[in-house]
Amino acid sequence: MHAFHGALNNSGYRLGGTVGQHDAGNLSGGGYKLTGGFWSSVAAPGNIVWDANDLSTDRTTRSLRFRVEGKTDPSLEDAIRVTMVDLENPVPPNVGHDPQNFSAYECAAPAAPGCTGPCNAAGETGGCARWVGKPGTFLEAQDAPLGASYQAARLQCSPFYADWVTETATGPITVVGAEILLSSEYRVQAYGSSCVGNEGTCTNVSAPVTMYTRRYGDVEAVYNPPGTTTQPDAIDVTQFVNKFKNVPGAPGKAVTQLQPNVLELNADINALDIVAVVNAVKGFAYPFAGPCPCPSLVTFGFTSCSGGEGTCTGSGLPGLGAGAMCVKTCSGSGDPCINNGHCPTSETCGTPLCRDKCGRCTP
Repeated sequence: MHAFHGALNNSGYRLGGTVGQHDAGNLSGGGYKLTGGFWSSVAAPGNIVWDANDLSTDRTTRSLRFRVEGKTDPSLEDAIRVTMVDLENPVPPNVGHDPQNFSAYECAAPAAPGCTGPCNAAGETGGCARWVGKPGTFLEAQDAPLGASYQAARLQCSPFYADWVTETATGPITVVGAEILLSSEYRVQAYGSSCVGNEGTCTNVSAPVTMYTRRYGDVEAVYNPPGTTTQPDAIDVTQFVNKFKNVPGAPGKAVTQLQPNVLELNADINALDIVAVVNAVKGFAYPFAGPCPCPSLVTFGFTSCSGGEGTCTGSGLPGLGAGAMCVKTCSGSGDPCINNGHCPTSETCGTPLCRDKCGRCTP
């Protein structure tokens, strides 16, 4: 086949094209990537936007909240990478109640891709970074189906590509996971559609945005950080009680959910969240297990369960250690659920299965 490559000009128009070109596909090596075949474009990903203002509602205890803006071609999807930089480092410290040491999951690299360390957690191959998973809409109150809602997603081990500009057009996405801890620092970047399959070496990424979480249970100003005063206090407890009673003007669920290790976005806050903030006021240490390695050591469908952690933690269950979870998911989509009402149309909330302490498992 003869090939044509060039431009045709006539009557003020210019047409460029490639016809009959062979060797279509991607070639990569030495940090470079060559796309063969018909012309293609490499669209830059959107920009991560986080409000760093001291009083911003983007500052929460157990979630990251941000928007994605500025992408020129919304038909191309991005993935969002969250790197753990400094985990659970409250200032001032909880005197007499030292925080857990999650430093093995910290990555000191200043920019993606890659991690320079330490990032030496056992079994960790994800570079101490996680990816924002499938977004969904969740209710502020389960008994108010026509009431307020918010967009949220859970962290996972593999990249998930979506139109994050559209997803965050009306409000920030709330990202949760066992890796989102109190008094911590994260680096967040968007990966363009050209990075699919080669995220480890791809350079088509947005500028890194540094984000911080508040001190545990701190839902009312003055916030820590950036302040260094001891928080939370009795005012924060009052706000948790107001949210429990769904008092108008109370802080949202994205701020007031504190437990368990992986926040259950389908559930309302309950008395255990109030107990958690009271313990935080007393200066007690963060009580949950924190991150676990990617990929998960637990195989999906390994064993069914009917209760809480106790049914999944024990000898003879490979990969299941302290904090293993009994989790239900929707048939088809795999979204976490409590009952059928939390699943997409025609899907059901299936049999609960054991997962690791981060609510994950291998396929």
